[in-house]
Order: sequence, then structure tokens, then C-alpha cells
Amino acid sequence: MIEVFKDPKYGDCYACGRKVELYKVSLSMEGESAAHSFFICRSCLKELARAIQEADDEGKIMEVLPKEMSHFVERWCNKDKYVREFKCRLYCRNRDGTYTALDNRTGDCWTEDFKTKDHAIAWLEDEFEVGDEL
Repeated sequence: MIEVFKDPKYGDCYACGRKVELYKVSLSMEGESAAHSFFICRSCLKELARAIQEADDEGKIMEVLPKEMSHFVERWCNKDKYVREFKCRLYCRNRDGTYTALDNRTGDCWTEDFKTKDHAIAWLEDEFEVGDEL
């Protein structure tokens, strides 16, 4: 369940770090008694809502921004239960034109770098394993 409350204070956005008016977001997984809460700006809240809506189809491959991918990996490494249980396949285009793909369908947060978007998506679709020829 996701709940969003407008918070009357200003502070640092959890996603982008900008000082802005914040919204409090509470996420809870089915069967959990405690929710994971964080503060987020309006712009990042819209992006979060878009990502959640797109992720309703659990197996869908989604393109995200590099900062969103980094944020996901950071939260996964910090043992964030919500992120670890979020079954997703993501990819992003890096500044140097390469692509990074992330597969968290097993909860293990596998990441690989690729020269092309097609290779990143093919890996996410299980068409090959790294080291195999396409």
C-alpha cells in the first residue's frame, strides 16, 4: 500500500537532494506491520508514481534515469526490504552512451553494463548470459 501526505515543511528530497516543499510517502508490503517512509519533492513523486504504475506489470522492462538506478542499488545494498522485494528489470543510458541493466526478479540485484540498448534489453529478456555471443 502506498500513502502520500503533503508535508508543510521544506527539506531535502530523498531522491534528488533538492531543498523543496516535501511530500511524505509511506510504502508497506503485504503482511508487513511497519511502513517504509521517506520525503520526496513533487517532481520526483510524479516520477515515482509513473514508475509504480508501469511496474504493475511485474515482468515489464523499464527505462530509468541513471540516478534512479543508482538510488535503487544504494537502497538494495543498504538492505531496504521494500527494494529487495521489488521484482523488476531496469535499464538506463549512461553519460558515456553505454547502458546498464539491472535484474531484480530473484531479489539479487544483478547488474551488467552493455555497449548498446539492444544488448541490455536482450540480457534482461534472458536471450543470453554475459560472456555468450548474441
